Amino acid sequence: MPNFDFIQESPVSGVGFVYKSSTSAFYFDGTTTYPIRQTATFTATSGSGSTTLTISAVTAGSIVVGMDVTGLSGAAKIIAFGTFNGTSGTVTLDTSRTWTNPTTCTGLYSFNKAAAFTITTGTGTATVNISAVTEGTVAVGQEIKGIDSTFTTISSFGTFNGTSGTVVLNRTVTFSNPTSCTSGIFVANYPETTVRGIVYLDGTYYVMTPFGSIQGSAINDPLSWSALNVIQSQGEPDNGIALARQLNLIVSFGAYSTEYFYDAANPTGSPLLPYESAFIEIGCAVAESVAQTDNSIYFMGVAKQKGRGLYRFIGTTPEYLSNPFIDRLFNADDLTNVTSFCARLGGHVFYIIYLDDSQVTLVYDSTSKEWAVWTVTALATPVSITGASWSNGLVTVTKSSHGYNDGDIVVIASSNPSGYNGTYTVNVPTANTFTYDKTTTPGTYVSSATSANYVQSPFAIASYTSGNNLDIVQDSTTGYIYLLDDGTYQDNGNPIEVLARTFKIDGGDNKKKFTSKLEIIGDKVDSQAYVRYTNDDYQTWSQFRPVDLDSQRSLLSRLGQSRRRAYEIRHHDNTPLRLEALELTVAEGVQ
Repeated sequence: MPNFDFIQESPVSGVGFVYKSSTSAFYFDGTTTYPIRQTATFTATSGSGSTTLTISAVTAGSIVVGMDVTGLSGAAKIIAFGTFNGTSGTVTLDTSRTWTNPTTCTGLYSFNKAAAFTITTGTGTATVNISAVTEGTVAVGQEIKGIDSTFTTISSFGTFNGTSGTVVLNRTVTFSNPTSCTSGIFVANYPETTVRGIVYLDGTYYVMTPFGSIQGSAINDPLSWSALNVIQSQGEPDNGIALARQLNLIVSFGAYSTEYFYDAANPTGSPLLPYESAFIEIGCAVAESVAQTDNSIYFMGVAKQKGRGLYRFIGTTPEYLSNPFIDRLFNADDLTNVTSFCARLGGHVFYIIYLDDSQVTLVYDSTSKEWAVWTVTALATPVSITGASWSNGLVTVTKSSHGYNDGDIVVIASSNPSGYNGTYTVNVPTANTFTYDKTTTPGTYVSSATSANYVQSPFAIASYTSGNNLDIVQDSTTGYIYLLDDGTYQDNGNPIEVLARTFKIDGGDNKKKFTSKLEIIGDKVDSQAYVRYTNDDYQTWSQFRPVDLDSQRSLLSRLGQSRRRAYEIRHHDNTPLRLEALELTVAEGVQ
């Protein structure tokens, strides 16, 4: 079936929910799905001159019974499915039409509920008895929902007197007594196109058009939309980008401004009025960046005179969260494919945003106020090595043009003898050799060993959902479904590589510094971290040195001299990792 961007849900008194894309909307009451507005584009390939139309492909949207079809010799309505399975097959039209094969057609369905009632007798005939009208007014010509999936309308009244009695339908129907139904007419009051977001406030559903018009449904009835229940965002003449809810306010994100609305309970028109003191001249750069948790809304903001940055609304106050490095990434992306969400893990609240054009997943920890990049790990194809040797606690492996880098995680397998096998963090002295630490001799190498390194790639997030205290995401590249779990320390059986890099440290001057000790302060776990440093602005690095995280003091010594230095720490073991600080013992020279 065609893909839909189901973007938000909203409850109606705890039962059912509404979901929508930019051009379609549906209501699910717990049993039946009702289209509120649906569009489709499809190709008709045969059946011209009859009421049976064959669809070879649906190129956009979804086809539903009751949809009005354009692109044929005249107006037609789909009244039933024949062999149509959601992607291809035959459908039945209400009248015979002609067309040239193949023909591209469009379909539109928009249902506006007018009445709710119960039918009790008449199954197996075209005349049914309405025992009670519980809502609205029943009229001839209305479409009936609730009997089955075939298009059904009221052709005429029999004994029906406005509250009960018989009505004549356009066809014979079969149902169980009693059956609850709704009836309505084709009235396109639901907007033709909406932006991201659907909000439920005080019994009313609200959506917004790209022009900033906020339109509401009837009270607790997402199947009824009035052309009068509308209010315009007008603080700035910018387009509407997204709609959200903050506390008991509706948030209208524009291209470079944000407005708030409150429920003023107006008796006519829209119940909403602008909350004028909360108007903000920061807009939303892309709707898909909007994510919410607790009482905060996160979004990629933009103003007329500034570039993009991450902001958070706490109440109606915006807070700038990103930094120049993050902003450069935001401004370089074309924002054609963006996914974001919020999750709470291990006592921390995270905002996660994936930028497909830049192939990067950025993560903001609002608890520690730090940024990170999330990746996924996969093992490369193993290749045969040429030879290996051990000396003084170090294994040196020979492999022509191995392509590895310092700090890579490499798996050695199938070795004879097997003592060389394992997973190691390597250093790379030359393009044809790499080394790793091994305390005891593995024996004299004979043959058959292979090596393969773990490769990092973007965590390409396609979608996110949550429920039952679970956070679930899907990878758009592999299709894998991931459960975010702070008690799991591997990624689908592969190591999760942690890389932390410091800013350049100079103590406020350019004098020589002599570093005698480095200590990692953090939880004690049965694991190793690897540390290296750079003295020339990240251009070249020392080799990685292992640090035992289970020692009473996790120390390195004899770290040489520098004027300005940055450090890098790596960790990949299947253990938890919580680090607090990197403590340095430094003596300063006189010049």
